[in-house]
Order: sequence, then C-alpha cells, then structure tokens
Amino acid sequence: MTYIARTNKDRDGELPEGEVLREQLLIDHLQGVAKYAREFASKFGMERMAEFLGLCHDLGKYSCEFQDRVRGASIKVDHTTAGGQKLIEIMVGEQKLTDVTLADLLANCIFGHHGGLLNQGESADIGHEKRSVFARKSKNVGEGQFVFGDFHAYASEVNLENPTSAFLEACAKMKPICTAKKKGQQSFSNSFLTRMLFSCLVDGDYLDTEKFMKGDVGRSDHDDMTTLLERLNQKLEKFTDIKGLNQYRNDILQSCINKAKGEKGLYSLTVPTGGGKTLSSMAFALNHAKKHQMDRIIYVIPYTSIIEQNAQVFSDIFDVKDANGKMIKRNVLENHSNADYDNEDTSAGYQYLAAENWDIPIVVTTNVQFFESLFSHQTSKTRKLHNISNSVIIFDEAQMLPTDYLKPCVYAIEELIRNYEVTAVLCTATQPSLNLVFPEGSKAPIEICENFKALYDKLKRVTYEDAGVLNNAQLLEKLNGQTQVLCIVNSRQHARELFAGLEGEFNYHLSTLMYPEHRKQQLLEIKKRLAAGQPVKVISTSLIEAGVDVDFAIVYRAKAGLDSVIQAGGRCNREGKRALETSKVYMFEPDPEEVKPPRGLALNLSATDNALSKGFEMGSPEQIKAYFDYLYKTKGDSLDKKTKDYPTEGIVDRLQKLYIQFEDISNDFKLIESGNTKTIFIPKDKEADKLLHQLKNTGISKSLYRKLGSFSVTIPIYEYNKLDEERIFENVEGVIVLTDLDAYCDESGLKVDFEYRADGIFY
Repeated sequence: MTYIARTNKDRDGELPEGEVLREQLLIDHLQGVAKYAREFASKFGMERMAEFLGLCHDLGKYSCEFQDRVRGASIKVDHTTAGGQKLIEIMVGEQKLTDVTLADLLANCIFGHHGGLLNQGESADIGHEKRSVFARKSKNVGEGQFVFGDFHAYASEVNLENPTSAFLEACAKMKPICTAKKKGQQSFSNSFLTRMLFSCLVDGDYLDTEKFMKGDVGRSDHDDMTTLLERLNQKLEKFTDIKGLNQYRNDILQSCINKAKGEKGLYSLTVPTGGGKTLSSMAFALNHAKKHQMDRIIYVIPYTSIIEQNAQVFSDIFDVKDANGKMIKRNVLENHSNADYDNEDTSAGYQYLAAENWDIPIVVTTNVQFFESLFSHQTSKTRKLHNISNSVIIFDEAQMLPTDYLKPCVYAIEELIRNYEVTAVLCTATQPSLNLVFPEGSKAPIEICENFKALYDKLKRVTYEDAGVLNNAQLLEKLNGQTQVLCIVNSRQHARELFAGLEGEFNYHLSTLMYPEHRKQQLLEIKKRLAAGQPVKVISTSLIEAGVDVDFAIVYRAKAGLDSVIQAGGRCNREGKRALETSKVYMFEPDPEEVKPPRGLALNLSATDNALSKGFEMGSPEQIKAYFDYLYKTKGDSLDKKTKDYPTEGIVDRLQKLYIQFEDISNDFKLIESGNTKTIFIPKDKEADKLLHQLKNTGISKSLYRKLGSFSVTIPIYEYNKLDEERIFENVEGVIVLTDLDAYCDESGLKVDFEYRADGIFY
C-alpha cells in the first residue's frame, strides 16, 4: 500500500484550476518536516529531539482509516494522538527517561500541532473539564478514548531511533532559571523549551505543506548581515556635521559600535532623549550580529502609534527597489495588529510570508506581539518562536515593558539569553530598575554608554519647572499665550475639555479615540508647522511621549509617573537648537475639583513624589533609579498579574507546576484584554470607504482585516455599550462599523462624552 499525507485538493475537495491531481507521500512529508525542525532547533542544541518530533508527528496517518479519508472518504480521523503516544512509549517505556512528565511535555507538541498546546493532566484528571483531553490522549484511558486505528505500518517506512540520550545531554547543557523544588516538578525553562520545540515542529509542518501545495515561494530572498551593515554605514557616513548635539550623538554611536564586539548577553543602552538611539542601537545590533553570526534583529516597541516611524526609517535604509523603482520589502518586516500585507501584491509578498514566522533579517514589532507569542499555545503565534533564537533583540523604551506582567516578561528575556543564544538590549532614556525583577543568578546588564551620567549633563536640553496646581482656566490662559506649545494630560476627557478651550487656528488634538491613519495625518501637519515656525498648539494624551519625533519650545505635562514626565520632556527642544533656559517643561497638577484622579496612576504618582523628595536634579539618572526602585518594590507580587481562576498565583508560579496549563496561561497572558474592548471601524475617508465596500462584497480576510485596523478605534466595552444605545453601529461580516459618521469628529475622533469611575457611574 502507498501511504500518502495529502493531495493538492483544497479543503472543499476541489482541485485548483489548471492543476492535475498530485499526492504527497507520507514518508516524504515526515522526513521533510523532520529536516526543517532539525535545522531550526540546531540553534539551541535540540536538533535530535526536534527531528524525532518531526518523524513522529503524523504517524497516525499510517492508519487505514486516515488513508481512506485522504482519498475521499467522508469520515473523521484522529491522526495526532498516535505519534504522541508512540513518543511516550519509546522514551519512557524503555526506562531511559525517568521523568514521565518531561515526556508528556514533548508529546504535547505532537498532540497540539494543529489545535495548539493542551492543558496538561494525568489519569486522575480524566473528568477535569480543562485537562481531560491531554490526559486521555497521553494515557489513552477513560470514557471517550481517542481511537485512531492501527498505525503500526509506519515501521515499514520510518526508522524511529530513541532520542532520549541525546535529549538529556542537551538538557544538561541548558541553564534553567528555576531549580525544581521537588522531584518531578517542571520549571519555567522546561515549559519554554516545550514552546520552542513546538515552534520548530509547527513551522516545519507549515513550510513542508506549503512547499508541496504551492511550490517554492521564495521565503529566504533577503540580504545577509554584512550587506545590511554596509547599507547602515553608508547612511551614517552622510552625517558629516559632528558639531554640537551631533558630536554627542556620534560619541553614543561609537560606544555602540565598540561594545558590539562583546559577548552575547544582556545590555542596556541608557541615552537621554535626542541622543540618536534608534540608529545607534541598530549599529550595535548589526555589528554584534555580524560578529556572532546571528540571524536577525528584532526591534520591540511599546506602541503601534510609533512603530511605523521606526519601521520606515529602517525600510529606507535596508530595503531595496527593483528596476522600476518599486520597493521590494525583503529585509524589514513591520509586524503588528495594524500592519497590512497584501498576499496578491508581489512587492509585499515577502512581508506577508515573513509575518507568519519572522524569517526575515529585521523585524519591527510591539510588546504585545512579542510577549504574547512567547506565552501562547496557538500554532499561529508560536510558529515564529524558533526564529527569535540567535537574534539581537532591542527593547526600545524599555521603561514601558508591561508592568502587570513584568516578572514573566523579564523571565522570558532571561530565558532567551541563557538558553537560546539571544542578546537583549534595554534601550531607553529612563532605565527601569529591572535588576529587582530578574530571577536570582541573572547577570547585571552591561551598559553600552558607560558615561551615560556625563551624557545627561551634555545632552540637557530643557529646564523643568513645577507649575503647581492649575485649573483648566489657568492652564488654558498659559497655553493660549504661546505660539507653539504641547500639553499632555492623563485622560481623554481632560484632553477634550482643554482642546475645546484653545483659541485661534491650527489647534490639534491627539488621542486613541482617533483611528491610526487620522493620527498619522495630524502628526504630519503638526511637524510641518513646527518646522516652518508656524503657530501650532497640541493637546494630547500620553501616546505622543514615546518615540514621536516632534520638537516644541514649551511643554506642559500633567503630573504622572516620573518616566512619563521625562519622556514628555523629550518632545521639547529635541534637536537642541534652542537655549536651555527658554526650553521649558512645566509639570502641573490638575485641579481635583475639575479633573477626576486618573485611574491606575496612584502608585506611579506616589513613586514620583518619593523620587522628587530625594533632592536629585529633575530627570537625572539618580532620580530615575529612585523612582523605579520605589515603584517595583511597592508593586511586589503584582508585577505578575493574578487572574480570576488563579487568584493566588502569577504566571511564573503556574509555570512551576507539575502539569502545565498551556492553554489557560496563553488565554490569561493578555497585555491588552481584548475581551473587555470593542474595535470600531470608521469609514470616514475615501480609502476607508473602499475597504467597507470590499468587506460587504467579498467578506473578511486576513489581509482586509489588517487594512481595516488603520481606520479603527478600540474602546472599552462599557463605552461601546453606552454608545450602542444610540444605535450608531452595524455588524458587517463580524466587523463593527460606525454608521453615524457625525459621531466621529474630524478634530478629536470618536465622540465619547463620558468617563467611567470604579463605582460604575458615568459622568
């Protein structure tokens, strides 16, 4: 009998137009996946185990039942359980692997290679709603056993050599973060290894299937690190003016280039705002990657609102054009929820494919995309994980790592450094005290700019002043007295109130109630007016603080976390062309009688007050350290968010359990709680109207969904419910569309004329 893995028919059983029936031999598929998985895992020493997973993953397809199904029979067949059970039998049955739970972890990779990693359990969990699937698959016991037919014909084609010895040798070389407290207890490191091997298997499975179905689609057409470094150096050579501020930027650049010669590990790049850290950090990354033969640079940014700016800078340097001047996106990937990759556009084809597994030299992504993938159980998100290994990762604006999940995020960074050949760089003007959060035994970061304290004095461009308490009338009087001024406040409501009180023309409002494309256009207008010296007043929420390249003479900042105040200072005299004494950042306290205390900022405000009381100069490294020391020590266990079903255990605690609940952890590790929000598509301009027409006529697709994101606003569920009382939305193919366009203001975005207090009262 000839055993096949699949045919080239689509899911409806139809042949693509113009094609003849083709069959992929099952042995060819197993060997193809094993080859991919072995290559991927070789970067972290687990190639033998990954190859074994590849050979085992579809053993269930050797059953007569599956062979009937793949040839057209209308029957359901379980083909994922057999391979996982065979793995356990081989690795445990011969008494070579005494830790049965470790074999279960590996088997989980096979059980979940289509649907995702399962919550783990043992025989006693057969009746447990969330663990019974894994328990029944791994033990093949209990009511509703997974029946998959006799698959032992595999032995005529597949040679399964026991990988246990090689696997244990590779494990012995790893440096686990947490030492098991009792025999058999799994560690954070083992759960991480499971996801990494799962990634190798899943990506190999996708790629081998894709190759059979579509042929070679050119995934690897990109430049090497040497070529990319040459392009960056050509760009940097154009900066010939090294006087004034540029002299210090050049010093920072040279420090990055010199420190890139060091060994892999954890680095910090502490550079005052305006120090040119974007290109300098990339110079470190490329030089370091070239020295250590690393595969890619991953640039992690906190907000989608600023990611386009950095991605465009890198694209202009590293991407290439064809003979007609059309850009071929083959070196830089911008990967986040609003990024658009059109699979039918060949110029964007490289990005469309690379977005699936990050097989591209430079990835620019968000905290949400990066960290949620690391803790995910889903195949779609975990495909990329193996390509994080042997990379340089730049965490831009490191002070904005998600506080509620800071401990698991930091543990993940440390795990990548210890066991997956990663170099990580914490890049910011306000370096957080992460030494208080890193696991015991972690090495302190190596500071790239050793003279960063001296740089603070040299790059000082603004004067901070405490303006005390200002009511809205007093604040507006000061703002209206300026020609060019930026005011940043803590709530959207306060921003709207102040914006309404601005006098004259050329006033701008920025908030998350504006869809991304709208904010982008507003920022372009603001920058043009600033550059031309023309009048411009801006009221914004904190979204403008991190990485947005604007340069005002005067900035007002409502009191908040010290890092936010200093980041706001980075929007003042950014290029250092004005005198220090005339470049002012005023920190003020809104009148509590007019402005409700900001939700969730109480601890940050206390930490700010504590740091201010120390007597350090405003914005100095000593003051920043005092702020973060107080903040992290006070938050303590709340740096690892608890969840409803696990009120006493954080994510890291749960990853120390004997049986790891992969799906639960994946569902709970959400930096943005999508279940508590609604996303509204705003068909306000011509491009958005075209997308709405496409949605109604062709339905939703992955590409269209991404395009819609540039014209969408996400709001809390309680705001959506309140607005929905006015019946201003319609559901089109699962997309919530604003139908009353009068509810969206061209100046300030979606009209949400209320806030919500913790006591549930709208005001």
